[in-house]
Amino acid sequence: MSLVDHPQHYNFGGPRDADGSARYEVIKLIEDLGWGFDFCMANALKYLLRAPYKGAETQDIDKARWYLARAQGLDGRVKAHSFRTLDMQAALAAWGLMDEGAALVDAGPLARAVARIADGDPFGALAVLETLDSAKDG
Repeated sequence: MSLVDHPQHYNFGGPRDADGSARYEVIKLIEDLGWGFDFCMANALKYLLRAPYKGAETQDIDKARWYLARAQGLDGRVKAHSFRTLDMQAALAAWGLMDEGAALVDAGPLARAVARIADGDPFGALAVLETLDSAKDG
């Protein structure tokens, strides 16, 4: 268990699945209800937007990656998700993160990942976050 992938406080009591995680973990219920894609995309957005301000940027970026990867794996389990690109872009514009033409105010990698989330594209968001690792390694 890690602070990113099934932290201990998510695995309290009750029956266990084969992987050792709690059978009734809240995210599993959300996915069973068909809300998993939206939930994962919203959590990834949350972690990316606040990452630079919490003092745990790397951990928050890793959490965003975890949610984006989970969103990718939900293709067969999504019940007509309600994630709407135009609503997301309008909200980000209202917060001053995008202009009215859906262009980013900040062109950094976190902002580009947020833009991919606004497009409903977890694959693209993860690809942008991979550039952070490449920059560190290079």
